[in-house]
Amino acid sequence: MTFIDNDSEKPTTLQIILFSLLSFAFLLSAIHAFYRTSTRRHYHRLYTVRFLFPLACITCFLENIALAASGPIIDRQQDDHPLLKIIFVLQATQIPIYLVTIFELTYLVHKRRSVHFCGMFFDEGRLGRRIQGVFGTPVKSFIFRNLIRFVALLCLITGICANLDLLRDKLQTDELAGRTGWWKLWDREKTVDAVYSIHVLMSLIPTAILLFCSFFLSIALWRYGSNSSMVVHSSCANPWFYPMFGTTALLLGQLFYERWFPVTSNAGLLVYTITLLVLMREIDKDFTQTAVFTDFLKQVVLTGNAISVHNDGVDFTIEKIGDANQRIWEDEEDEEIV
Repeated sequence: MTFIDNDSEKPTTLQIILFSLLSFAFLLSAIHAFYRTSTRRHYHRLYTVRFLFPLACITCFLENIALAASGPIIDRQQDDHPLLKIIFVLQATQIPIYLVTIFELTYLVHKRRSVHFCGMFFDEGRLGRRIQGVFGTPVKSFIFRNLIRFVALLCLITGICANLDLLRDKLQTDELAGRTGWWKLWDREKTVDAVYSIHVLMSLIPTAILLFCSFFLSIALWRYGSNSSMVVHSSCANPWFYPMFGTTALLLGQLFYERWFPVTSNAGLLVYTITLLVLMREIDKDFTQTAVFTDFLKQVVLTGNAISVHNDGVDFTIEKIGDANQRIWEDEEDEEIV
């Protein structure tokens, strides 16, 4: 969200304390995310969530450590240090990873429960896919998932160009780019040249894209939690709505001016990270209840076949039924175009 410049002001003691607390919170979030994705089977195929999401939290941890220690860096005029450049590049990967993560989580929960999502009908079956032809769910899944990845790639390129001033030959650079929020663009008295504002806008565009996509995906998750979740909630105010709070916090953190923008932007991203972790907890609970209900249906099948007069000695066991269900799930995964 921010980067260090030789012309920037040194952080105050309060800001150093806040950056230290934020870095510690991001480190705990990274550990929790890695533990949860490693111990839950349904995340093992989501490599973005399993590996890149904890990596994004580690990147936020390093960024806040660098901001807390930016005083000596500014005094020594070392904003072009190679290690700092590496942090600038890693910082540009945060928003793309968060974008792909929230989409993959939303896609996962809708697919596993066969709930309609973005025009995709996961319960249409093989006959329905043959009828739909090129407009079937596998093709739509391929388009949407790779579209999000392409948008994330554009956000990565934009972030790197803004952080490293790669367009300095084509565009005049603004020293506040990456260190101020949208208030800079609204303050006409201090926005002297529109050309400088373009550089500031480039640094804010990736987060704006994440906010737009997160708003839509948060509504989809809220609708799922209210209508389709295995865990029935008493009202529409359920934990599936938490990503909307994270999106709102991230939006508010992008509005401040340069003095407090480094703190507010990272604080908003921390709240957004926590809401994603809460979302993962709800997904785990939902999948656990699905497994319990599936096991109940298996017991019903076994009992029904045991007392059936048409039972010709066919061996119905829990293991065989479970293996059959696993094969069906793997066949569906193989048929889906990734």
